[in-house]
Amino acid sequence: MKGRYVTQDPVPLSVNWSAAFKDPAAFAALLAEDVVLEASAIREPAVGRKAVQAIMTAGSRLYREIVFRNPATTGATTYSEWRAVSVDGATVYEGVTVLTRDSAGAVKRVAIHHRPLGALLRFSAEMAQSLRGVLPVEVFYTDARAHQCPREPSNPRSGH
Repeated sequence: MKGRYVTQDPVPLSVNWSAAFKDPAAFAALLAEDVVLEASAIREPAVGRKAVQAIMTAGSRLYREIVFRNPATTGATTYSEWRAVSVDGATVYEGVTVLTRDSAGAVKRVAIHHRPLGALLRFSAEMAQSLRGVLPVEVFYTDARAHQCPREPSNPRSGH
């Protein structure tokens, strides 16, 4: 066991993933042909390297910066927290990415969880715009009203 990583790989997946986030070709090199992407920003899983690479590439272009932190690997699965800032600097995203490798070491499953909800919905709508004509718009959340999050939670007992 080296440092924070529990892995037998010479270069931990979390390090490769961070580097690949800046290079679309590097993404493809990490993904299994039949990779599945499950993400809070899409309504249904994306299946296959081409679809997943398109989504990941478009998503990476919406961030001015992203920092992965606290990676942990157990068995074939790597977990990493992250924090990102939108290109315009107006939105901060946080989340967790879960990567699962197959027996050959390729990433066979990617699960990406964004928060907060308002930022997630903005991200999904921007993804729909970015991937128009590449993927069906129905894959994403695009209702502009959904991007508005209440500042204070409503109290059902108060009658308001």
